[in-house]
Amino acid sequence: MRRKKHDWAAKIKAWTDSGLPVSVYCKKHGLPISGFYKAKNRIEAEPARNNPRPTILDVTSVLASAETTSEPMPAQSSTPTLRIMSKDGHILEVFL
Repeated sequence: MRRKKHDWAAKIKAWTDSGLPVSVYCKKHGLPISGFYKAKNRIEAEPARNNPRPTILDVTSVLASAETTSEPMPAQSSTPTLRIMSKDGHILEVFL
């Protein structure tokens, strides 16, 4: 009998919670080990396929907003630093 994706997801979750080795869990529940691993690999790969591409930050506008901010810049240190402020106020400092 072919199992649906949500059935496998529930079985994989139950296996994780059980703490049993895959072979023991599959034998106990009458599941094919190869099918279990195939479903587990497919389900684990899904988030990577469903995640949107990372957002690329527009550095030009970030640097422009950092230059016009009213927030005082920290005192100069001997360590070169790259300071980037996002539009929502988050600051990233990279010590070079």
